Amino acid sequence: MRTPHTRTALGHNPLQSDLLPNLADAPAFFGESFSQEPDGKRLTSQLQSVEAVMADGYWRTLPNISTELRRRYPGSRYAETSISARLRDMRRRGWQVEHERIRPRSGLYQYRARKLEVAREAA
Repeated sequence: MRTPHTRTALGHNPLQSDLLPNLADAPAFFGESFSQEPDGKRLTSQLQSVEAVMADGYWRTLPNISTELRRRYPGSRYAETSISARLRDMRRRGWQVEHERIRPRSGLYQYRARKLEVAREAA
C-alpha cells in the first residue's frame, strides 16, 4: 500500500509540528475576491461543517464528504470544489490533511484529516 501524501499548514512535515506557528487563530479566508461581509459567514459555516465531518479521521472522497454533510446538515449543498477549498483552509488552521489516489490513473482521491497539536511557547 502506498504512503498517503501529507500536507499541513505551509507544507511543513507533520513530524515537525513543533516548528509550526500557532495557526488556530489565523484567518482562514483571504484574497482579492474575498469580502468579509458577503463571504465570511458562509465560508466559516462551510469550514466548521467540513471540520466536523473530517474530525473522526476516516478516509473519505469528496462525494462521500458531500453526502455526509447533507446527512448531518439537511438542506446544505456544498459543491465538491467548495469542499476541496475548505480542506485546504483546514491546513492553514493547523490540520494535517492527507490525500491519496484511490485507483491508478483515476482522478478520484480520498482524504483524511487530524488536528495537529501545535506546541505553544511557555509564557
